[in-house]
Amino acid sequence: MLDCDFRKRKLSGSLLKDMYASSDRSRFALNILTPLIESVVSKREFIKIPSDTQINHSLRAVFG
Repeated sequence: MLDCDFRKRKLSGSLLKDMYASSDRSRFALNILTPLIESVVSKREFIKIPSDTQINHSLRAVFG
């Protein structure tokens, strides 16, 4: 999904020329990619990481 969005909305010859001419290419690329990545990540379901207590309880239930 990110790859397709990037090609459709962002990747152009003039953008690549601007990036090449930039004094900080890494920062330039980061500024382009960050909003695209954040858009994809924001659509993902949040997964709550279990606490240490929950992990210990589950391990005791499985292994006795």
